[in-house]
Amino acid sequence: NDPINGVDDDNDGFIDNFRGWDVSENDNDPMVVNSDHGSHVSGCAAAVTDNGVGVASPGFNCRFLPVKSCLDASTSSIDNGYDGVYYAATHGCDVINCSWGRTGGPSQFEQDMVNFAVLDHDAVFVAAAGNNGLEQDHYPSSYDNSVSVASTTNNDSKSGFSNYGYGVDVCAPGSNIYATVFNDTYTSYSGTSMASPIAAGGAALIRSRFPSMNALQAAQQLRVTCDNISSVNALYNNLLGKGRINL
Repeated sequence: NDPINGVDDDNDGFIDNFRGWDVSENDNDPMVVNSDHGSHVSGCAAAVTDNGVGVASPGFNCRFLPVKSCLDASTSSIDNGYDGVYYAATHGCDVINCSWGRTGGPSQFEQDMVNFAVLDHDAVFVAAAGNNGLEQDHYPSSYDNSVSVASTTNNDSKSGFSNYGYGVDVCAPGSNIYATVFNDTYTSYSGTSMASPIAAGGAALIRSRFPSMNALQAAQQLRVTCDNISSVNALYNNLLGKGRINL
């Protein structure tokens, strides 16, 4: 409801945010500058499907809101991640994907922001479990009310780079994922950054199919419908959540 005309038509405090927002540079251009990571993640979740072009995504016809949360000079950092979460939660997103994170101890502020998105604004909060190949906490994926996503290969084994642990909720494919990148092309990347948006696209599919479910119910539906992959992950028993998501 805010076309690009120099006026804040919807009175939300952001001028011309028709196509999303850059919370780091505080402008209405969420486009790639120094990294195509976000454009690849977006395609994993929400590439247009069944159009004979490029790739398919689990999000099908779900609407997609881009939120840029890094400074233009950044190449591998998320500088304002929780500002991005706040923007997404307060602008109607039913699912929020966070393909970023850190190790170290938890933060009450960060936990409060996850709760704000999930409990106050009814958004499914999905986050990458991390790429250190270790059993370790990783934030925001390890916070309460977050869906932590580990990565698997095309034979359902844990990707070598993927973190694991009792805090993981689900797995999704994250090895050699072919998806969209800026500018108008495609490439393969690997990471829990790819697994997380694939799971987020699945959560969006659930919310589309079962609109009466709240965020916590949709997240649980994503978990309990997973395929058990323990037979090919004997070394990671109970450390890969409920298994690999099954759309």
